[in-house]
Amino acid sequence: LDVLREHISRGTDFGTYLDAEHGLPPRLRTLVLHALALRAGDGTAPTGPAMSDLCRHLLSLGRYGGTAFLVPMYGAGELSQCFCRSSAVHGGTYLLRRPARAVVVAGDGGERAAGIVLGGEEVLPGGGGAGRQRGQDRVVRARRVVVPTGCLPRPAGAPPGRRRMLRRVGVLRGRVLAPHQPGEEQRHIVVVPPGTADLGNRNAVHGIVLDSSAGVAPDLLDGAPCTVLHLTTTVEGEEAEGGVLDRVAAAIVAAGAEPRNDGEGAEEEGGGPAKEVYSFTFSYELYDD
Repeated sequence: LDVLREHISRGTDFGTYLDAEHGLPPRLRTLVLHALALRAGDGTAPTGPAMSDLCRHLLSLGRYGGTAFLVPMYGAGELSQCFCRSSAVHGGTYLLRRPARAVVVAGDGGERAAGIVLGGEEVLPGGGGAGRQRGQDRVVRARRVVVPTGCLPRPAGAPPGRRRMLRRVGVLRGRVLAPHQPGEEQRHIVVVPPGTADLGNRNAVHGIVLDSSAGVAPDLLDGAPCTVLHLTTTVEGEEAEGGVLDRVAAAIVAAGAEPRNDGEGAEEEGGGPAKEVYSFTFSYELYDD
């Protein structure tokens, strides 16, 4: 522990620490960094934060199952419902269909938030007024306002951000990984270390594989199991958006499930390599501060 504390105080790179103090070879260091500590980026990380992430992962093993991960049923939309309920328990008000138009500021230089401007109530499609709104804008006073970083004004002449979070969602017909037994659920974590083969990924790619058991896909798609593949990474500078994750997705699908034989010559329904039928990619800017 004294040696570990010394490396933490010096800000030693975690990979260097694992090599110097524990003699871990490069492949095993990669496993610890990206599959256990779940570090993103190019593999460099200070020992302190990386060790904290590693311990958090290990201490979570077996807490709610065989892994350290929890999957929300019916997709990430349940997270906003959790926030809504938690907000109500603590006295908050959750207002629907009233978009925020602007932030009200105070002070001589407008350096202090004073509230938000809410638009009129949006009319839902199907009511004869899709795209319109009822009512007038109104100001809701508040001492603190939480907004996405991308909504904050940039200083004049500031260059655009060079780091972006890149995400890709694909819908596949078939299984990504061959099941160990018939009917096994598709709930997997996929980790692609930086610089893997010819993929050209400068940073680690983390993926999530889910099927109908999580309520995010139909049971079958054209007679085969339906799988949803989420991929996330960071890109630098002018790197083509989507290109790196397209290559990673293609590699994962190409290395996917082979037909399963039950020993009597019958293959599992929907066996064979998976085939992607739809995908979309989006990104958003990352800020260091």
